[in-house]
Amino acid sequence: MSPDIDTQAVMVLLRDLGLRADPIPESSIHKTPDLKVACSPGDVLIEVKSKEDDKRLRELLNAPHGTVHPGPSPVLASRVKEAWHQIHDYPERTDANFTVVWFIAHKPHSITVLTGQFIVPILYGTRLLEGRTGGGQHYEKPCFFLNRAMFARYKELDAVVVHDDQTLQLCLNPLSGRYPTLRNTHLAKAFDTHFTVVDPPRMENAGTCFIADPLSEGETTNDAVRRLKSKYDLDTLTICTYVPFNDPVE
Repeated sequence: MSPDIDTQAVMVLLRDLGLRADPIPESSIHKTPDLKVACSPGDVLIEVKSKEDDKRLRELLNAPHGTVHPGPSPVLASRVKEAWHQIHDYPERTDANFTVVWFIAHKPHSITVLTGQFIVPILYGTRLLEGRTGGGQHYEKPCFFLNRAMFARYKELDAVVVHDDQTLQLCLNPLSGRYPTLRNTHLAKAFDTHFTVVDPPRMENAGTCFIADPLSEGETTNDAVRRLKSKYDLDTLTICTYVPFNDPVE
């Protein structure tokens, strides 16, 4: 069976980047990822998923003035989870293989503009923080892993590509044991050159983000905040929440 149109598009894009990407034949016995990309020291297994429409966004656009968007649909997380299991249960997968979910968040003639914006916080548990440091300087930075994060739960998932109408982002999972190696593969370097790589440790080293320790069972956000204030010498810390709402221009 030929790959579906989404998988074909991803395969062409990867080949245009100079990578050898081939479809994995489907099996009637077990689950299979969609693509294998030849890489050293291990091949990259890719499962392609898409969200063809955003029902919540359509409802927001048709709602009365001032209506607030209810937030990301649980379908987003379940779609990534489903893709992960498609790779995880592949019997030919080895520990040397990198695992990547390619999530297409925009389709022609559909409304999914918010999907790409929402999926990254789901992956990383990201929140925006602002306040003053112990030295009195103002800061405003994203903080990774402050909320529950899919990457913290699925540490064997090495990366997710978020492919929307604005950009392609390779979101690396720093909690994966293969993170240092994946960071130096041709795939990651190609994204670094042509698109965007979300790499929290590199961002932290550049001083553009915070990284919280993933919450343990029974811990709350307050526990994480106390650790952050100590780790980064923060005097005050405010967690900012922004939500989209319907405000049509007359």
